Amino acid sequence: MVVVKAALSVSHGQLDVERGFSLNKHIVDSRVSLKQRTVVALRTVKDVVNRYESVDKVPISRQLIREYLAAYSAYSTDLESTAQKATHMERAKREHEVADKEQQHFEQRKADVTQKQKEAEQLIAEASERLAKATMSDNKAELLAAQALLQSENTKLMEVRKAHLPDQICTSVYKPSYKSYIFTVVSHIFFCHVP
Repeated sequence: MVVVKAALSVSHGQLDVERGFSLNKHIVDSRVSLKQRTVVALRTVKDVVNRYESVDKVPISRQLIREYLAAYSAYSTDLESTAQKATHMERAKREHEVADKEQQHFEQRKADVTQKQKEAEQLIAEASERLAKATMSDNKAELLAAQALLQSENTKLMEVRKAHLPDQICTSVYKPSYKSYIFTVVSHIFFCHVP
């Protein structure tokens, strides 16, 4: 007898599940962008209204009013939190863009200074060679020209490094090679002591 009652109480279909899907379809049918929380809330309201058979028969108690106020407060807090997150994300995005622009500007300045340094170093090397050849051949005009070129390029190189790069990058100050220094000293002595 117990087995027969248990067998008869088992549902032969999935009517409750199908009814739930039908209600969800009815709720979501025209509003496809609802969140799951909203669908659950709408289903809860619909179930309560169906339980009392009509909206005007649902009892409004103090507890229900308190829950309504708490829900509205939670909703307002959630809106403020979402707005703060959006503001924070926008600020972080702007800061990131500014940092990227500064980095690109810095890299461009660094590349420009590196190019100018290479050009100055090439001219310094050329001036050193000219100074060496002029010293060997005793050509005073060429010696003066090479010395002037060497001094002007050394000055230019120092100015480029100081003017265009921050202190932390301008750590390796160009120092003329020992050879170019000797040529400068020798030419200075030569021109100062020649009658």
